[in-house]
Parts: sequence; C-alpha cells; structure tokens
Amino acid sequence: FPATIPDLGGSTAAVEAMTVFNGSVVYATEDRNLWACDAAGAVTALSDNSALTKVDGSGRIQLLSLRTKVVAVGGGYPQATDLVGLSFPLGGGPPNMSSIVGIATRLVGAVNDASGIFVWSNLGDSGHTTWDALNYGEAEAKPDVLQAVATNTNELFAFGAEALQVYGPDPSVGFAAGRALNIGLLAPNSVIPVDDQFAFIERERRFVVTDGRSFSEESVISKPIEATIRDMGYVEDAWGFRMRVDRWDVPVWMLPTEGKGLMWNRRTKGWSEWRAFDSHGYAPPTITSALHWPEANLFLVGLSTGQIAKLDARAHTDLGSVIKVELQTGFIDHGSDNDKLCIAVKFVFRRGMTAQSETAPLVQISYRDDLGGYSTPTLFSLGVAGDYDATLEMRSEGTYRRRQWKLEFTSDAQLSFVGAREEFADLGT
Repeated sequence: FPATIPDLGGSTAAVEAMTVFNGSVVYATEDRNLWACDAAGAVTALSDNSALTKVDGSGRIQLLSLRTKVVAVGGGYPQATDLVGLSFPLGGGPPNMSSIVGIATRLVGAVNDASGIFVWSNLGDSGHTTWDALNYGEAEAKPDVLQAVATNTNELFAFGAEALQVYGPDPSVGFAAGRALNIGLLAPNSVIPVDDQFAFIERERRFVVTDGRSFSEESVISKPIEATIRDMGYVEDAWGFRMRVDRWDVPVWMLPTEGKGLMWNRRTKGWSEWRAFDSHGYAPPTITSALHWPEANLFLVGLSTGQIAKLDARAHTDLGSVIKVELQTGFIDHGSDNDKLCIAVKFVFRRGMTAQSETAPLVQISYRDDLGGYSTPTLFSLGVAGDYDATLEMRSEGTYRRRQWKLEFTSDAQLSFVGAREEFADLGT
C-alpha cells in the first residue's frame, strides 16, 4: 500500500523511514518528503516539495514519534508534523542534527558536525521549541565525531566514532557522564535496540552487542562471518532493524552499497543472508526501511518503489512474485574421513493442507564433494493437489569423504522440509 504511489516531483522515491503516530503510519521518502497513511490506506501529503516542508539535509532520515508530533532529522534542521496541514521546521532554532531521541521530557540531538556535541531542549518544554545555548554536552571520552545518540531505560547513549559513552539525566547539568567503552560506531544507522542492549557495527568491522557498561569477547557476534565482512567494500551506509515476525526475533542489517542483507538469529547464534530473487537470479534486497507496530501486530517494510508492504511468514509469494528457497547442508562426513558409498538418500517434504495449484511444484537437489562444483541438479515433482506428503529418493550417488547437499525450490505452494536420511556404507579407506 498505497495502491497508487504518490509523488510530488513527477517520480516516486523509496520509503526511507517510518513511524506510527495517532494510528497513522508517518513515513519519509528518499526525496525528503513526508507522508501519512491512515488505517483505510488513504495517503496525505505532509510536504509540498518545497524546502520548508521537506526534511532538511542529505543524511538518512530518522523519525521520532512523540505525544503531540513527529520529528524528522536527516543531517539538517529538524522538521516536525502534527498531521494538521503541512510539516514545518521545529521552532526554537536547534542546530542541524544527524540523529534525535526523546528522554526525560527533552529532545536530544547529535549535532551534525565534528564537534562531538549533543544538545537538548529545555526541561518540561512539551513543545520542544526552547533550546538554551547552555543545553549541550560533549561526548568527551575521546575527541571523536559523535555518530549517533540513542536511549535505553532512561539513559542516553552517545555513540562516537571511537568510543561509546553513557549519560544519565541530571537536574543540575542536564546529563551527567557515566560509563565509557572503547568501542566506536562505524555505521551511524546500524544501531539496533535489542531489549536492554544495542547491536551495531563497530569501527573494526565487527558486529557487537553491548549494554554500554561491559564488553567482552562474547559481545562480538560476527565471528562466523568476519572474513565476509572484511572482504566487503563500503559498509558505512549500513542500516539496521529488529525483525519480529512469526517465530523470528532477529537483528537485520541492510548494506545498500554491497547489495546484501545480513541476519543474526539471537537464539541459535547463527547468521543468514537476506536476498532478493528475480529473473536473472539472486539480486539485492528491495527493502529500504522497516517498522514493527506491536499494537497492530504488524511488521511493515518500506520498498524502493515508494510503497509499504506487510511482512508475513505465512505468505507464499512476494508481492505476487514467486519466492526462491535454497537450503544447504554443511559438509557431512558421518564422523570419519573414510570413503563412504552413498546407497540411497531420502528427502522428506510436507505440503500445506490448503488447496494447491494444479501445476505440481518442483524441487531440485544437487550435491558437491569437498569444495568441488555442484552436480547437475536432479529434478523432482512434489505432486499435484491432494499430495500432501512427499518422500524423494536418490540412489547410488557414488563415493565421497565429505559431501554437501543443496535443495532449491521455486513455487507459490506451501512447503515444509521435514528432513533427510542417508543409507551409506563405510568403505574403511
């Protein structure tokens, strides 16, 4: 949604940020315009493509929902909207900001320069339009650039390029400095709140999780993919979100320049890649923003087309396009380096109990030994309507020491992969 993509300059733009305000989804597009979509799907333009109604600056846009308004920052002067008429520059003359948070009745923003300074509105100013010249602090643990600010349990986190510093609200000085860690933030938009911690990409190209008070070897979560990250080119434009859909509760990072998405499963501690798929094969993800709306039990994603979509694990197509599923095992050696003779392998699938299409879905199965190339895929049919259980068998597939299997499935049919079992003979050599 919306069915008809709105535009103000003759072309549509990607959805770059979203939030919820008074039951509407307020969102910003890459062309710096603001919009509101109500529960009926009707879109209202909060900008008219003029400078005074657009989000100032050239950085990635961030939206903050408050009781009476939404505030947007993107490297320039803060913009605000209360959904009444067009959006407007926030009053009081605050400086240009790269990020903004609300804490202890104040707005706090990271000044968009190399000063390392953050500023805040006056205590008790519900309109957030009074910005005293003395309401500022410097993240001075190191003389580095302040990349972003965030909040957690009534504390302010100042993420510098080389250090992380935690502050607490103070009636005398505004915010009093607390703990500091020698952990810098590499990608300013990669910070993801995860309960009482934050996950982000730090300056040594590691994905880490910390509460701002402690850091250890266990805080580094990217050990399995460190070589992949170090081989990447530009990752500073990475942006992140916490995906909470169905059984999933995972931090996700999108890397636009690299054309990749990376997901960390907090429960299994495993990593996977978020990919798109088109007629040419695998492609970069088209997601440009994300929003979890707990009250409506929705997880929304902004798209490069200028639309917003619902992420639903029960869907079997992606906006009408077929979903590509690829499963790969690790290298299987059955506990020894001996040669094994593959007598037979059975793959067990289960299709959904809802009505199926008349065209039987197909699955391709291939394998490789050690680090060689994959075999020519064997094509199997999973049956037509009513064939809810499918067991596929491959026999006499040669000898190996270590073998990796790959299953590929492209269809709109419901499918579950139950498991596989192999009958083999250990040749003892």
